Amino acid sequence: MKKPNIPENEAERLAALEAYNILDTIEEEDYDFITQMASSICGTKISLISLIDSDRQWFKSHHGIDVRETPRDLAFCAHAINEPNDVFIVKDARKDERFADNPIVINAPDVIFYAGVPLVSESGHAIGTLCTIDNQPTELTTDQINDLKLLAKQVINLLELRKNKVELEQKQIELEKYFNQNTDLIIICDNDGKIIKANQSSCKFFGHTKLEIVGLEIFNFITNESERELALKRIHESDGISHFHFNNYMENTSGSKHLIQWEANRNQETIFFSGRDISEKHNAEKEKAYNSALLKAQFDVSPIGLALNDAETGTFLDVNDILLEATGYTKSEFLELSYWDLTPKEYEPLETIALQQLDEFGYYKTFRKEYIRKDGTRFPIALTGSLIKINDNDKGKIWSYIEDLTLRNESEEKLRISEETFRGSFEYAGIGMAMIGQNGEWLKVNKKLCEIVGYTEEELVELTFQDITHTEDLEKDLTLLNELISGKRDFYQMQKRYIHKSGSIVYIILSVSVVKDLNGNIMNFVSQIIDITPEKVAQIRVENLLAKNQAVLAASTTVSIIETDLEGTIQSFNKGAENLLGHVATEMVKKGSPAIVHLTSELIEKGRFLSEKFNRKIEGFDIFKTIALEEITDLNEWTYVHKNGEEIPVILNITPIKLQDKVTGFLGIAVDISPLRKAKMDLETVLELTKNQNDRLKNFAYIVSHNLRSHSGNLSLLMKLFTNEKPDLADDEVFKLIQLSTDNLNETVSHLAEVAMLSDNQLKQLQPIELKPVIDKAIATVSSSALEGNVEIINQVDEHIKILGVPAYLDSIILNFLTNGIRYRSEERDSFIKLHIVKSKEYLQLHIEDNGLGIDLKRNKDKMFGMYKTFHKNKDSRGVGLFITKNQIEAIGGFVDLKSTVDEGTTFNIRFQYEKEV
Repeated sequence: MKKPNIPENEAERLAALEAYNILDTIEEEDYDFITQMASSICGTKISLISLIDSDRQWFKSHHGIDVRETPRDLAFCAHAINEPNDVFIVKDARKDERFADNPIVINAPDVIFYAGVPLVSESGHAIGTLCTIDNQPTELTTDQINDLKLLAKQVINLLELRKNKVELEQKQIELEKYFNQNTDLIIICDNDGKIIKANQSSCKFFGHTKLEIVGLEIFNFITNESERELALKRIHESDGISHFHFNNYMENTSGSKHLIQWEANRNQETIFFSGRDISEKHNAEKEKAYNSALLKAQFDVSPIGLALNDAETGTFLDVNDILLEATGYTKSEFLELSYWDLTPKEYEPLETIALQQLDEFGYYKTFRKEYIRKDGTRFPIALTGSLIKINDNDKGKIWSYIEDLTLRNESEEKLRISEETFRGSFEYAGIGMAMIGQNGEWLKVNKKLCEIVGYTEEELVELTFQDITHTEDLEKDLTLLNELISGKRDFYQMQKRYIHKSGSIVYIILSVSVVKDLNGNIMNFVSQIIDITPEKVAQIRVENLLAKNQAVLAASTTVSIIETDLEGTIQSFNKGAENLLGHVATEMVKKGSPAIVHLTSELIEKGRFLSEKFNRKIEGFDIFKTIALEEITDLNEWTYVHKNGEEIPVILNITPIKLQDKVTGFLGIAVDISPLRKAKMDLETVLELTKNQNDRLKNFAYIVSHNLRSHSGNLSLLMKLFTNEKPDLADDEVFKLIQLSTDNLNETVSHLAEVAMLSDNQLKQLQPIELKPVIDKAIATVSSSALEGNVEIINQVDEHIKILGVPAYLDSIILNFLTNGIRYRSEERDSFIKLHIVKSKEYLQLHIEDNGLGIDLKRNKDKMFGMYKTFHKNKDSRGVGLFITKNQIEAIGGFVDLKSTVDEGTTFNIRFQYEKEV
């Protein structure tokens, strides 16, 4: 037998398999349907969906065979994954040198013919196969092979859909975690403002528990009655607007009032409020505005002049009118000067002292000096100055107080600091940001935006936003921009597409607001750009995948698929829809709309919501059409109505069917979710029942081991007393056999007590055991029975061989097979039981051969090791021994099978793990 090669990309392949999280899951009808179809199409007895793990092949679905996994080394499928682009076919494994001596070829399940299509994930890795198997040579037609390939694609589709579902559930968990841990106030209300759900921060702020706050009206927390009425009016007038914001003072149960900045997002049935306490910020801004106003007032009425000089050169950087009037210069003339131009030379020592004070203290004390006017005359001044630095590397600037200029220069300096702060936030933002001129030109862009569109800042400022906007999105963008300019809206947000410098499409969410001067005139626009390309590409891929696989999905019996034309007339109604709704396709196709099978109240509610949203009447099939064409996410629960009136909860997805980007119809895919709910309850019941049964079995084992220990101890004591009274019996052969049986019984009871206390972890920690002494002891135990039945037992096992196991289990296993060999001997010939070993690299096989009655495997093979299964008419046959023995073998990592011929004998092949010789 040739072992399968390990693929070069094995680590990546296993990672791709692990990503589906499918291994060791329960059986599912959709996968079983595919294997049934494969056997039906190919005319084979067995079909499998086989996934190749690191050391095994595991069957997600197994048609025609009961096992769920086999070792990887025996798997034909492990060969098939090395040729992921081809169908792997073995017409007759007996003639193929790779498989001729494979145990699953020469033994059950007698694999003669094999055909496997590799299951290739979207990442290009072969994770397993869809295969068909038969016990006789077979040859497939081209059509059968093509159909098998289609079914293999469907398996991958099911795996991808399952993975997407798991990812969606994980995102839901993350959203719930975000909701509960967010420090902002997050509240979900109905359209009347009644609270449906609130996070911990909201409950703590308002002083209510999560149960108490449900049902309260959010606007009742607004302290001012007129503001409360205004907020309610705004909510009701905002129907059809998905996003709005407002600020209000809110009062909690402790009586404290806080200014909350609210952002609100509306969907069909709820309003999502996100609030932030801006009381401190608001108070700080009020104080800052007050201080700015005060400084401006002082600047306007100041009786002294103000001037700003460069500390390094002395050049005047700014001056107020009071000082200009005093010196006689125009402002442009004045700013061409330095303070040295206005200072007579005799005052240079004073200036030197002032500069020293500036360097040491950051300011200089008031001192008297003169300035030279434009006409050459002088005038005395009182001069005070201070040094202003932004950072340690800055040389600084000097504020000089001469008459009346302090406030203006101080205001300009604060403005510059504010601009620096804004510039830092703008440049290093985690999203794209830009300042846009009134004609659409890029005035300034940040690094993130350059990364998103692929242009450098220098390249972008030579363009307009119109130049890189997708032509199909430009009209809507310009319309919203005009509404912003005309004052119809404060900002707008939309999804649109940019054209990347490379020519590729970039999907974004764009938010635009306007910047105005104090007079209300538009200065520029601020744009925020979030790149959503990965999410959008994923959405498009899912839509394409659904369209491409429509024909295959039509064969599903558990997924309802209803196709319509543009007018809503049903064009196809698959078997899954018939099974789910009780209608047959002939009753529905060309005769009605999907609205027939929907709950009327749900349609009315959905129609009302969409009508308000799009400001037009939407009802009947137009509901589904609008959802699909407007790209409204609608993967939600709906209620279907069965032909008999029964209501059925489903998950429904509505998508348009496109041909060359033109919509030709619509597809509604629904899955009945009621069995999932029932299955969960049933599984919990089974798990509880299994736990109770295991506890009872464990208690039974403790009791049995305890009681047997008492009786065996008594028997040993009696034997000892009997020997003391009659010492001459110690040499009697029969007495020796009784003594040996008693000792073996004590040892067996001791082992049974150990087994009763074994945990699962202890069973995994097997110990090395010499096999020959165990067999010799078992032969001695049954020697009287063998002698009576004239059965010769031959132990050909080498004395150096050790296996890994549990002593009690191994004693029981050997003893049971020897007892069976004696019990089912033939009276027509001299009987024997022969034990010998066959080695391999990974394990060894103990062959136990007899020439007894034999077993009819054609009739009994499938129930050989079943509970209470008997194959002969012996009065003491109970059908338990082989069942227990098989479970003991498997518990220590072994495997057992057999060959048998009626009236010729039986050979049991027991595979053990073994400790290799050093």
